[in-house]
This record gives sequence, structure tokens and C-alpha cells, in this order.
Amino acid sequence: DGTYDVRFVATVDSTKYAEVGFDIYATYSAGDLAGDTYLYSKGSTKVYSALTATSKTGATRDLEYITAGSQNGVYLAALAIHNIPTSAGTATFTVYPYYKNIGSNKKVVAETGGKFVFEKGVYNATLSGVAQKYKIMSYNIAGYDGETTDHRTRVATVINEMDPDIVVLNEASPSIYSVQSISSVYNMVDPYFRDANNVEYANVILYRKDMFELTDYKTYCLSSTPTVYSKVEESYHYRFATFAYFKSIATGKNFVVVGTHFENNSSNSEVYQRRNSARILQSGHLLDLMSQKIDRDVPVMLLGDLNSVIRPSANAVDTNVRFGGVNELLDGGKLVNAAAVAKSVSTATTLGSLTVDHILLTPDAFSVSRYWVQKSFSVTNPSDHKPVLVELEY
Repeated sequence: DGTYDVRFVATVDSTKYAEVGFDIYATYSAGDLAGDTYLYSKGSTKVYSALTATSKTGATRDLEYITAGSQNGVYLAALAIHNIPTSAGTATFTVYPYYKNIGSNKKVVAETGGKFVFEKGVYNATLSGVAQKYKIMSYNIAGYDGETTDHRTRVATVINEMDPDIVVLNEASPSIYSVQSISSVYNMVDPYFRDANNVEYANVILYRKDMFELTDYKTYCLSSTPTVYSKVEESYHYRFATFAYFKSIATGKNFVVVGTHFENNSSNSEVYQRRNSARILQSGHLLDLMSQKIDRDVPVMLLGDLNSVIRPSANAVDTNVRFGGVNELLDGGKLVNAAAVAKSVSTATTLGSLTVDHILLTPDAFSVSRYWVQKSFSVTNPSDHKPVLVELEY
């Protein structure tokens, strides 16, 4: 009859979930359906031990009985798309099976990003890969100027409204984890630097309990002696980098989040050049640590207030003495600015007229769909900085 049906089936390992389902995005190359993207979405509280699969072959139907066991699963979930016209040409379906944990309304995407291609109803491609969608946030919460219960509450409100999967907080203390809306959703990476004689908290990294496994972590000083409480000579502050090694629960993929905070410019312009030199040294020590502590095939997300701006051009004049730091991280080619590779970009700044908070990524490791700076919330911003966020797949 000039149409065909497609049924997508996923295995489910147990009935411990509140819901399982699919978000499937479809594009078509011809006819009335061409030019748009169509979302087919279905969630269900029902799973099956077996399904009868139906496919059209000309004027007849072939029936196939499949069981969960035959697909190496315990149960099956399914979504069918009906009556796709063969005149629509090539149909490409990008499939995101998901689940929701009990007590949560958040979709956790399982094996994802796979593309299935049909040429006029004939399947001619296989699952192209496994990826997962993430929302990542970097936010200097200005906690050094006086952390109070009200300040913590407003920071927590911003985090809850932004709903990131991973967030790096600068100028934050571990007390943020005392807020119930944070500790109920996130785990916190141990934020302390420790050596034989010193203990000091550094950068707070929060990650969703239901999405990631923390496999290792370590906080280092940004100096030539990173495991000893120390700083570069030009820096007024002790600065740190926290390395958090993660494994995705859904995909099994490994990656590293580096949370850091470079030297600031101070309110005294006479020390700007020294502080700029300090950031350059800190970036060099950080790159050395990354090459020593992270396997080459493991991608990195580097987040934090780098107190430096990306050079707009090779001959740009550094009028604010703010080029030192982030540009050295980028110049080696091991990291790329997320805004430079995102499909959608906001041009808002993170601190006054400057963007000093950054998200840097291993080149070509992530597919970045969106980069933006969030300018407003339901509460007064607890910080002089605005949070920077990206949505990406890996």
C-alpha cells in the first residue's frame, strides 16, 4: 500500500524502573515529510517477555516471535512507527532508549545516538554508535565573600533550576552538600587537597547519582610540586585542580572532569601582569598533570573560572591583562573551547563584560549541541558570575 512500519525494541534488565521508553528523532529525504525533524516518543510502565514482530513485505506480512532471552535481556520494551510512506525516501531514525528511576522524573538515556537508515522501507544500516546526552555546568558562586544559609539556598536553587548532570563550583565549600535538594540528587567528589601537613578544600564537583560512577579522584596544587601544598611565585592564592574519573552507568564509557580555578586579577591593577604570569604558569602545570594523570584515549571536560578571556585574534591587544591562562590551555591543541564547536551558541558574558568561566573539551570527543550562559533565575543570582553550560553527547 506504499507504506511501511518500523518497530524498535530494546531489552530491559529488570522491573526496578518507574518507566522505560524511547525518544526517536526521524528525518526524511523526500516528499511531504522532507525538511523537518519528527519526534516519536513513548514511555511505558509495561514491559514484555516476548513480542510478535510484524513487517511488511509487499502485500503480505511476515510474523516473527522474539523473546527477551533471545536478545540477551530479561524483558522487552518497544515503540512502533506506522504508515511511513515509501515516497518519503531515505528515513533516518536516531534512537534514544531511556529509563526513569523510581521517584524521579528525569529521563536517563541508555544506549543512545544510534542511527538506523531505511531506503524506501528497506533497512540498510546498523547501529552507528553508543552515546549519551549530558548537561554540564561551570559556576563560580562567589562563596569567598561570605557564605551564609541564604547564599547556599540560592546556589542550590540555581543548580536545581539548571538541572545539570555534572557541575563544577568555584569558591564553594563542601557545605553546599548540606542542602537536601542537592544531596538527594548528586554525589560530591571529595573537594579537599591533602598532604602531610595541610588540608584545604578546593573545587566542588557534583554529579548525578543515577548516571555516573566515580572511579577515582585526586586534587593537586597548580605548581611544580603538585602533591605538596604550594603555589607559583607570581600567585597570591593557592590554586588547585581536582581530577574526577567517571564511568557512565548507561554506556560504560569513561571520561575525566577537571575542575579548576586560576589566579584572579585582584582589585589592584599594578599586580595585573604578575597575576597574568601566574595564570600562564598554572596552565602549564595543569597541562603537565593532564598528560601524566589521564590516559590519552580518555576524553576530558575541563571546567572552571580561569580568570582569563579567549584571545579574539592573533594580534588582539590584551587591554584587561586577561589573556594569560585559557589561551595556553587551548594553544597546545589538546583542548577546544566548547563554544567554538557548539551548534548553538549564546554570546552572553560570565563576569561583567568578560567571559572568564570556561568549559574546554578534548577535540572531536564530544558532540556539542548547545553552549550558553544563563542570565536569570527565579532567585537573585548569588554570585557576580553567571553559570556557563553546555549540552553534549558522548
